[in-house]
Amino acid sequence: MAGIGGGLAGLAVANYLLAKGLKVTLFESKNAAGGVQNTDQTDHRPGLVCNYRETNVPQSLMTFSDFQWPEGTSLFSKNITVKQYMQQYANQHMRE
Repeated sequence: MAGIGGGLAGLAVANYLLAKGLKVTLFESKNAAGGVQNTDQTDHRPGLVCNYRETNVPQSLMTFSDFQWPEGTSLFSKNITVKQYMQQYANQHMRE
């Protein structure tokens, strides 16, 4: 199976398919997971949001059921915190 995008939805779908025993390849245009929160510019394309801007979505709506946020994380986290959360999730769950 192939998935497009390493944001929240792409990671969740990939993890579900892996749990069902399928082999999954996830394609992401940036060099790491993070979706629109990935502000890495090594490919000379800016991220869609600024590193230190707060999200407008509460972290409770961006929580993976099998991966909790660090204790004390703000309800409306900074973009860099959301990006790190997704990248940590990907590193723990998307490796073969």
